[in-house]
Amino acid sequence: MTIDELKYFLNIAEDDESYDEVITSLYSLAKQIFYQFTRRQLDIVTETDYYPNFEGSVIYLYKTPVQEIIEMTMKSSSTDPGEPITGYMLVADAIYFDEPFQTKILKVTYKAGYKTLPNEVDQILAQLVSFLWNYDATKVFLSGTTEAILAPNQMEIPKHIQDNMAIYRVGI
Repeated sequence: MTIDELKYFLNIAEDDESYDEVITSLYSLAKQIFYQFTRRQLDIVTETDYYPNFEGSVIYLYKTPVQEIIEMTMKSSSTDPGEPITGYMLVADAIYFDEPFQTKILKVTYKAGYKTLPNEVDQILAQLVSFLWNYDATKVFLSGTTEAILAPNQMEIPKHIQDNMAIYRVGI
């Protein structure tokens, strides 16, 4: 979502640049809230997860949606470079191994996030920005930063926005 699209959503003139920094900060905060609520990674990131004392045939990755597995190794210690694992299948956000196995440390490096955000997610982010814009705008504008806003876990996000985000929630 562009700054101009957010300005349109907030009824701010496209050529009014005085709020751009605040809107950009609110958009970043909206993305954090979305991630905290859904566990879905919006921007593409490379993540490395470690699973100590792994035993089994399936594992669910922490960041979603998973785009690709870059590397997966079995390690006997933190200093061990590890032995590559090749017998697996990625299905959604889970790795299914061809055969169950156990290892002291399973290390998985992967890319997670959306290549392109679904339109519905863009709309949810716009709703969150609008909520944040009206949440405590006085504090935001006086401080010039979103630091004055309460932490996302202390906010009462409106139910309709929570309901919209719930569709994307991943649970483990």
